Amino acid sequence: MAGTDGLCYWFNRGWLEFTGRTMEQELGNGWTEGVYPQDFQPCVDKYLKHFEAREEFLLEYRLRRSDGQYRWILDSGTPVFDLEGQFLGYNGVCFDIHERKESENVHNEGLQFSLMMHTVTVAMNLSEMRDPYTAGHERRVAEIAVAISAELGFDVSRQQGIRVAGNLHDIGKINIPAEILSKPSKLTDIEYSLVKFHAQASYDVLQHVAFPWPIAEVAFQHHERLDGTGYPRGLKGEEIIMEARILAVADTVEAMSSHRPYRAGLGIEKALAEIERGQDIIYDGTVVDACLKLFRQNGYNIPLSYS
Repeated sequence: MAGTDGLCYWFNRGWLEFTGRTMEQELGNGWTEGVYPQDFQPCVDKYLKHFEAREEFLLEYRLRRSDGQYRWILDSGTPVFDLEGQFLGYNGVCFDIHERKESENVHNEGLQFSLMMHTVTVAMNLSEMRDPYTAGHERRVAEIAVAISAELGFDVSRQQGIRVAGNLHDIGKINIPAEILSKPSKLTDIEYSLVKFHAQASYDVLQHVAFPWPIAEVAFQHHERLDGTGYPRGLKGEEIIMEARILAVADTVEAMSSHRPYRAGLGIEKALAEIERGQDIIYDGTVVDACLKLFRQNGYNIPLSYS
């Protein structure tokens, strides 16, 4: 219960047992010591707004239980008046809604993730529509990269991040003229410079998306090489994040083994021989080992096509 000054002057046994505190500790504003820090100010602001207007209120906030766990609470407040209409204070009733709230959060997170992945698919399809000769390239790179990451022992969430990065790593090619992307002959120096810019362009597009993984940075770095001969920033060794090192190997293997406008596919063995030659020089050694094991020992095959 709260008085006309907004301060609480009584708590029932259920509240005290929940918080594990004494009446004296909770009186006044003492009870707010158990409110989750991020919930405190929004909770106070809403309470004061309704208190001044003498209105009923519903507050949802996390409150520390006696075992130290923060639980979601629904706090319902009702103004009390005497027979003459004089304001006396508030009566409050609280309910533990933790399970319901957590279920809602899981549902909302699942919905947001689903929408994000749908957006990823749309962006990927738009990118591939501009470059029909490499249709499915990003998807195949993603599959190879995920298989490598699984071989390296990455958890499911990190594997999912690598899948998203693989599916979007060439999104910046949307800025490159279609006639250059599908040119059947060797590119000129100027044309090649335009193509090389796609890593920067991919980063520029993706850096504004709040992914739970470093997608933009992976796209930015996937053409970097351990010895600093890559582009666009000439990063070396540990400056290159592991996800980008994985993508670099997966991208090379897929690109060499698949058909291109200017040449037929070279086959998986030549692709594997290429990353083997560059092991610990331009490609991460542990990533190369994992990739070689996938194909030569585990019998992994690159997916042929996607609808």
